[in-house]
Amino acid sequence: MKLAVLLHEIEKSPGPVTGLDLAKRLDLTPAEVMAMISALRAAGKLTPEGPMAEEHCPTAASCSLSCPG
Repeated sequence: MKLAVLLHEIEKSPGPVTGLDLAKRLDLTPAEVMAMISALRAAGKLTPEGPMAEEHCPTAASCSLSCPG
């Protein structure tokens, strides 16, 4: 699975998405998704808040992969 596929899946999501949701959509394990997200973050392609800009989320500073929105 390429990192670009995961990044595209995150970007096309209409709102926050969990690591579990991504794992199900892409037929991966949650551990695989977490490793890929770590790689995307290390490459500067993804922030801990995801593709959502901080100014649009009042709780951006406390977001995680399980953020409900």
